[in-house]
Amino acid sequence: MAIDIKKLGKLSLAILENYVESKLGTKFVDELRAPTDKTIAVATALNETETIFKQTFADKDLAKALFVDLTQQDRPELIEAVGKYYDHPTDPTLRTSLQIILFDEFKQYYTQEVINHAVDFYLRTLTKELMLADETFRDNVASLATLEGSLAEKQTSETLNKIYETMAGWTIQQQISPPVEVHPTIGFIPRENVKVYIERGDIENEVTGHLLKGGTGAIIGVQAPGGLGKTELAKKTAKKLGSQYELLWIEVGDKKPQQVIGEILTKCSVQIQPTAEYEPLKNELQFLYQQTQVKRFLIIFDDVRKDALDALSDFLPPSPHSALVTSRVQQIAGVTNFELKPMTWEQAQKLFRAILAILENDIVNAELETLEKLADRCKFNPLAMEIAARRILQFQGLKKPVAKYFEIAQAKIAELKMDGNARWDMQVVFDISYQDLSQDDRQKFESLATFHHTGFSIEAVAHLWGVEISLARQILSRFINLSLVKIVETEHETLERYRLHDLLDEYAAEKLKTSKKLNERKAKLAEWLINLFEDNFQMDLESYPFVLPEKENLLYVCEWARGEKQTEILALLTTKARNWFYITFSDSWIYWIAWLEACIQMGISDKGLEANVLQAIGDVQQFRKENNEALESYNEALKLFRQVGAKLGEANTLQSLGKMLVINVDGEETFEKGMNTLQSAMNLYEESNEMVGQINILMFLSRVAASMGQNEKALEISQNALAMLIQVAGENHPVTLAYKEFIESLKKNE
Repeated sequence: MAIDIKKLGKLSLAILENYVESKLGTKFVDELRAPTDKTIAVATALNETETIFKQTFADKDLAKALFVDLTQQDRPELIEAVGKYYDHPTDPTLRTSLQIILFDEFKQYYTQEVINHAVDFYLRTLTKELMLADETFRDNVASLATLEGSLAEKQTSETLNKIYETMAGWTIQQQISPPVEVHPTIGFIPRENVKVYIERGDIENEVTGHLLKGGTGAIIGVQAPGGLGKTELAKKTAKKLGSQYELLWIEVGDKKPQQVIGEILTKCSVQIQPTAEYEPLKNELQFLYQQTQVKRFLIIFDDVRKDALDALSDFLPPSPHSALVTSRVQQIAGVTNFELKPMTWEQAQKLFRAILAILENDIVNAELETLEKLADRCKFNPLAMEIAARRILQFQGLKKPVAKYFEIAQAKIAELKMDGNARWDMQVVFDISYQDLSQDDRQKFESLATFHHTGFSIEAVAHLWGVEISLARQILSRFINLSLVKIVETEHETLERYRLHDLLDEYAAEKLKTSKKLNERKAKLAEWLINLFEDNFQMDLESYPFVLPEKENLLYVCEWARGEKQTEILALLTTKARNWFYITFSDSWIYWIAWLEACIQMGISDKGLEANVLQAIGDVQQFRKENNEALESYNEALKLFRQVGAKLGEANTLQSLGKMLVINVDGEETFEKGMNTLQSAMNLYEESNEMVGQINILMFLSRVAASMGQNEKALEISQNALAMLIQVAGENHPVTLAYKEFIESLKKNE
């Protein structure tokens, strides 16, 4: 028997009124029964529809284009179309009007399919809201449903049964609970955050190619630290593949796995309860994937972080669907990863030109050299350069706006910030990675700013953290995977060095200062460096590749010790690395001299250490031709060395004093005194088995003999010196090679 839909509807309303009256009172029912004005009903429905639409579609301009204010009469054609739809729900005018509006205003951003989807959603939501707001409209729709025949009857009956079943379990709290959150739907791709997209080269083709060539079930990842443009590349890729897939964009961020799964289901029009458990949701998602195999989905999981990463396999789609995952995490199980690297200078130029084009004159060409320096200061990070360019715009009117901002930006990472958008702040961008770390890992990450930005050895960081090397390696591996730390490429196959990622060294330095542990960490590193240079005071061939890379850390910590007036530490650093400063770090003598003098000025309590500094200062004074002052420093050093019984220190001072007396000859007596002093130093070196000191004296004596025309004697001495030099530094050390050239010149002059 055919069901009278209209009578059934009125019966259901009577039942509903009786239920509501028992729960909420007669007054509430009277309000429901009150006659409704058409204009009020339409306005109410439009307001509710607009609210839901804005929750559903992230692009607020869409809602602005589609909705009208009935009291303003600002868009009469659209208002008329809404009125026609109210009177006749089958009237096509409203659908046509909406499609024309969206296509005219948004065709450059969205496909026709997405536009149609937005219109469909608008009409479905408006219809529901009009039915809730107005009895006449509700009767019209019910009458239309009657005309649809038995299928409509069956669907309506089933719908009513579901309503009754749901109502039977309601409580008052559930009746007034907020609606389930609604998300952007299929086909939606967020708009670009950048003024202009700069092509990133091979990686774009590689990612697109793997998604296409991988056929069904390709799971591709793009990884990089914050600000390098992962999201923008994903948007570009999604648009390229829009005709090949149904697109589904999921902004993951700090969402939990349950939230991610819930968002996928909601976007695919699967209704879920806010209190749903994780396992049923996961099963529902897998069922959805199986039921939608007719369509190929490309799901973009943007900015996947630790919380969601732990359960990524629970929501990655199976074949025939594909996924594109962007993350700061390098290695993700089941994902083929591609590393997005910083921009090239050519790409950076395009970015600067696009943003700075509004300035008068050709600023880019006028200050191209400074812009390249600025790009390097930003480590060619696209976001950092975009912020820099926008800051440059603020100096419009100056003759050199780029130079002005570059001067400011050199100071600290906090200057890589621009008001007006939360993403225009590099510190906020890096905070995302920092907050994902445990408290212990945060402290370890911060402490890496103790080192110079060029890097550190595994042994140094293990000492700094106070852990075994194996554990330090595990922690660094974790940091590498989170794009916080990277490997430093070295020529030596057994040398293991790391450094903080670009710009993160400055970020970590700010965190370390805030933690109040900077001096403690620097002192710890100084301790390791002092031990390193003490153990390698004699510059043997095996230790050279491992000690040489610590030059920048040595200079870095020496300057810290001077600034903090850590005299003992500074004195130890500058004297334990004495031979390295003499031979290998000679380009840093200007700093070495300043640090040595600072030690004496600040005062040293340890007499032996003071003697070492005085002896080194004497060398500096001799280099400056301040011979009287040097003689005084050497004598003071000798007195202290003999007082504490430091024979090696005494030998070093005698060597320096002897060289000065020989070179600055005031007569035969002074020359002879100098030669005797050198012999005394040689004897002490032999007693101490100190080869570097012996080599220095022999090389010096060979050059003195050659300068006096005593080539045969010079060759004899130089052969002994060369044999020892090869033993200590090796055949191919720069000093060895230079000394071989000297010997060849002696042979030619025989």
